[in-house]
Amino acid sequence: MTAPSRVVVVGAGLAGLMAARELVAAGSDVTIFDKGRGVGGRMATRRIESSVGTAVFDHGAQFFTTRSEEFRSVVDRWIADDVVVEWCRGFAGDDGHPRYIARRGMASLAKHLASGLDVRTSSLAFGLSRRDSKWRVILDDASTYDADAVVLTCPIPQSYSLVANTDVELPNDLIMTDYERTLGVLAVLDRPLLRTTTGSSGGSRTARWSLVECGDRPCTSPHREILSLL
Repeated sequence: MTAPSRVVVVGAGLAGLMAARELVAAGSDVTIFDKGRGVGGRMATRRIESSVGTAVFDHGAQFFTTRSEEFRSVVDRWIADDVVVEWCRGFAGDDGHPRYIARRGMASLAKHLASGLDVRTSSLAFGLSRRDSKWRVILDDASTYDADAVVLTCPIPQSYSLVANTDVELPNDLIMTDYERTLGVLAVLDRPLLRTTTGSSGGSRTARWSLVECGDRPCTSPHREILSLL
């Protein structure tokens, strides 16, 4: 199958960046649009100055796992490049599934993947239209970009709004996917927690919480206690 010559990818998170790299490798001319100020999507890292120095928080996706040999081979390359390291293998004990993190914060993995790609941040895809076999992407500043194919990797509500006025129909069960809201608390403590695990979770049927202790992550100082409560 011949790759489309010109492709627009909407979303510069992990999915969008990986898709763009595969398309470029296949010979496509790819442009990525993302409404954020930087790349990464849910792989978000924030640095906060405190009395004990700079605290580094991964307040989006805090780790990832592998479930296929294909993706595991990709992660092995990231490890060889010193971009990713194995963090732990479970929070209440070894469950056999490595949890991986980016060495310099999760956003650094996105920046690594974006290197060499045509990524345009602060660019909100506002609409899509199709004429014959061509697509037109309309940005929020009224500028347009034509392409042979469009790849949508943004959240489902945003993707649905983009295709609503086209002949593309999304499966109903996909459209009805529900997103739960999350409140995040990022805290730098003045002393270590009396904990022996890297994280935990709990809650009820109506509210759940998860806590990830970041003080032992390679991207943080071992002299600080950093928590993300989501």
